[in-house]
Amino acid sequence: MIKLILIYIIYQSVRMTNDLYEAPIKSVYSKVLSMANLSWIVGLLCLSVPYNVCWSLGNGNFGYDILNTIYFAALGIFLFRFPVVLEKNSESKAKPNKSVDYLNISFHLLIIILLAGLAYFNLSPKLYLLVLCLFSVFYWSFLVLPILKSLSVSKELLIRKALKPSWEFNGIFWITLLIILLFCDLYALLSIESDNTIEFIGSLLNRIATQIVCVLGLLFAFNAIINLTPRYLRLLIYQLFSLIPFLVIADFLLKQYWNQSLLTIINLLTSSGSIDLEKEIAASGIALSLMQLSIIVILTAMLALLVYWLLQWCSRLIKFRINNGFVFTTSLICWLFVVTESGLSHFYKRTEQWQRQYKLYGAHIGFFAPPSGFEKMDISFRDLSSDSNKDDLLNSLEDSPEFIKPDIYVFMIESWRSDSITPEVAPFLSKFKREECQDLGRTYAASNCTPLSWFSMFHSKLAIHWSDSLKKANQSSSYEGAYPMRVLKKLGYEIQVRAVCDLRYRNLGSLNFGNDHVLVDHLSHYTETNNKPEHISEREKLVMGHQREYLDSDPNSPQFHFTALDSPHYNYYWPADFDQLHVDCANDIPVKLNPSKDIVGDVVRRYENAVHWVDYAIEEFVDFLKFKGTYDNSVIIITGDHGEEFQEEGSWFHCSSLNRFQTEVPIIIKWPKWVEDTPSHTNVSHYDIMPSVLDLIGLESKFYDKLAGQSVLLYDDSPREVVLSTVHRGESGIGFCLVGNKRKVKFSFPGPWSTDAPDQLVVSEYSDILDRPFDFRQEIGEMTHADYIRKKFPQSSGRFFERFEKH
Repeated sequence: MIKLILIYIIYQSVRMTNDLYEAPIKSVYSKVLSMANLSWIVGLLCLSVPYNVCWSLGNGNFGYDILNTIYFAALGIFLFRFPVVLEKNSESKAKPNKSVDYLNISFHLLIIILLAGLAYFNLSPKLYLLVLCLFSVFYWSFLVLPILKSLSVSKELLIRKALKPSWEFNGIFWITLLIILLFCDLYALLSIESDNTIEFIGSLLNRIATQIVCVLGLLFAFNAIINLTPRYLRLLIYQLFSLIPFLVIADFLLKQYWNQSLLTIINLLTSSGSIDLEKEIAASGIALSLMQLSIIVILTAMLALLVYWLLQWCSRLIKFRINNGFVFTTSLICWLFVVTESGLSHFYKRTEQWQRQYKLYGAHIGFFAPPSGFEKMDISFRDLSSDSNKDDLLNSLEDSPEFIKPDIYVFMIESWRSDSITPEVAPFLSKFKREECQDLGRTYAASNCTPLSWFSMFHSKLAIHWSDSLKKANQSSSYEGAYPMRVLKKLGYEIQVRAVCDLRYRNLGSLNFGNDHVLVDHLSHYTETNNKPEHISEREKLVMGHQREYLDSDPNSPQFHFTALDSPHYNYYWPADFDQLHVDCANDIPVKLNPSKDIVGDVVRRYENAVHWVDYAIEEFVDFLKFKGTYDNSVIIITGDHGEEFQEEGSWFHCSSLNRFQTEVPIIIKWPKWVEDTPSHTNVSHYDIMPSVLDLIGLESKFYDKLAGQSVLLYDDSPREVVLSTVHRGESGIGFCLVGNKRKVKFSFPGPWSTDAPDQLVVSEYSDILDRPFDFRQEIGEMTHADYIRKKFPQSSGRFFERFEKH
């Protein structure tokens, strides 16, 4: 489509050049593709196309890519359209100049041809930008500077004339936008408990001034772009700006509901390096198809435009007008106030309170900010085991009669909190864990979202390396999957994978089991083209039924079965013919911003119904193994990919925090009967699972001691530590956490949102194991935070980091 548009524009431009010989240019240009329209379209494309087509867009930065595209498009419009508008306005005092017409068309035609070369013929972006820069300088020098020099007024008078003009504007719309922005800021500010009135008033006045500057800046930008946009194309500008209040409201609701900003959620759409809205919608639990969601978006856009025009009609009745002088003066005064207040905040605000307030808002226009944390640290992660080292180990691995190869069954349960294992909610698993499984104490997911947790378990790597590993997998057509799974495959294990979700989502299947699932002997999962039955729990009944049927055939090879069950994922499911635990439960997740305890309780009971169903399903499978006589020689591992928050810290679901509600999951391991006297542990994580399995089989330690995890079959001389990390940092910004010695230290990442492993961490918070703030000041004394953390978390800081020091 873009190619056809570019070709059509080139054709029309050439036709206009030829028509110059026959008639004055104004009489032959079509209304659709006039010089005004052509200059605007070329300006729109000249910088945005190189950004989107030729420049490397970062994975997981989709929201920033959209914003940058808009910024580049606006800059390009000014670059190309302003000279045309200026030349047109000066024509009343001068005769039309045919050479100027030739120059305009030739220059625009040249840029269109270069853009086509960029998009389809791999033209060098550097060459394109060099040509664009040189011709832009020549273009402005030839058109703009002579016109400006010809103006007979002084610079002072020119500035006064520029500030004086007033224009009609949609005052009701822009005042409404200001009210919405101020309401969002006030609501967020009131959510922070504070006993200092002066701090509160200062912050409130800062936000009022900030939002006034933002709204006036948007108003000025809108007026400038509209004036530079031909009449036939202004609908696009009206549409873009009319959506702003709706986007602000959506952002506010998401922050209150899920502790995630709209920008972050849009960024996450490409966190795996590609975008597939079908899979993203399915994974979110939203009961809408892509078509339905697209219709909602289109209707919202139409509604936004209708509301804008309605408010514009009302504003014209009131005769709202504004002038450049008011916009400039008011913005300057408010900006100076914000700068002054933010500077004084160093003296009259408590650092912790200022940090909390500062994190609430996306827009900051002052020069001063609170310290980002207690200390910024330069870090580099240690490559525990390179790919070449793993290949060497696999090549040296030979099967041996001494290896013990029990059947291994791994169940990954969606959104499964540790505290849901109670005699009431999960009677079988509660007893099973207590009587037949190893005591692992407090156990953790490696992250707060599914793709990262699966990656950590199968690869035995920290979740922080998910993005880097995903890039390597995407770049290699011969990628073979997770190293521990490759070891099992070489030892003769038959690997079977069954999931009620789509394993193409965020590359869940290929990253862990290799391209084309090369490691898997049997694969069943549900995609948007193969999603019958649609109900999650009915899929689970089929999946586990097929698993039992296969095992009933008595396969000869040792078995590794991975089964993913999704019933405890929002909206929480169980079969229609299953006796639910709680009849009095919610039918859906409430949309209230501050739900009462009763409303939250209804949702929790619905979640417990789903867990109760999974408990029954796993009990049924365990009973089957006992009936087959294979139970005693089997390994059964049951865990959750992450937890689930029910407003404990003001949010629903997961993917918004590394708090204990979203990261503490059960890890239940039943070893074969011949494994005796297993040690008790605490602080066990997902990445400990595969090293434990390889240790059980009898492999030498060299085959797993370079993995991130440690076998739970080994006795530890020192207490275990856990590393939590995520690309879903939420509004807190916390993306990395060390757990050990009954305390946590939490880190944020400096810079923009990213899925890549950072090279700097900011020490942001110390807490106890229950996420309650911990006062470290007496213990740290004169030490740097880096030294203090190395002392309190010796395993993690020494094992996973090459560099770990104060910036």
